[in-house]
Amino acid sequence: MSFPFLPLPPTFDHTNSDHWAKLLDNIQSWLVKSADPSTPEWAWGREAFWYAFIATNPDFPGGKWSFWDSSISLEGQFIEEWVGSGGIFSMVIDDDSELATVSTHADTLDYIWTEFSRHIALFYPHPLVSTS
Repeated sequence: MSFPFLPLPPTFDHTNSDHWAKLLDNIQSWLVKSADPSTPEWAWGREAFWYAFIATNPDFPGGKWSFWDSSISLEGQFIEEWVGSGGIFSMVIDDDSELATVSTHADTLDYIWTEFSRHIALFYPHPLVSTS
C-alpha cells in the first residue's frame, strides 16, 4: 500500500505546528478517501493522524482545536492516553525510569515527533523525511 503523505518534504519542521497541520490534512484525506477501514493500515494511519492532530492542536481536549472527519474515531493508544491524561503526558527521561511531565509546547512536539517516527516505521520502512 502506498501512503501519499510520505515521505515528508525535506522542509518539514517537527517543531512547527503549521507543518503538522498540513500533514494532518494529508493523513485525513488519505484515511477518508483511500484507506479501507477494515485493514491494519487504516488503524496505523488513524494512530498517525492522532499524533499529527495533537502536534497541531496541543491544547486538545481543552482550548481551541480543529474539527476532524467523524469517520476517524477517537480511538488508538496515543489519543486515548492523551485524552485520559487531560493532555498532559509523562515520559521516561533516563535509565532509572524516572518520569517527567512533558510541559512545554516544544517538549510536546519533540515527544510526538519521536513517537510518530517510531510508529510510522511499522508500515513505512523508508526514510521518513525526503532528502530531495
